[in-house]
Amino acid sequence: MTTNNNLINISRENVSGNCDLKCAYNFKYPETSLVAKNDGVMISLTCDKSNRPPVLYNNQKYFQ
Repeated sequence: MTTNNNLINISRENVSGNCDLKCAYNFKYPETSLVAKNDGVMISLTCDKSNRPPVLYNNQKYFQ
């Protein structure tokens, strides 16, 4: 799993100008095969690897 660690400050003090793309969340999750594994105290879910980011947040692409 890869993550995007870019921090986005959405506090009221940081808002200036137009409010475009402050919370623009778009998604298109592809169909996937899902594997569930019982780890004793939790269930781990693993899906297929994808080379297309399913989430677009403020014009930045986020992978699973």
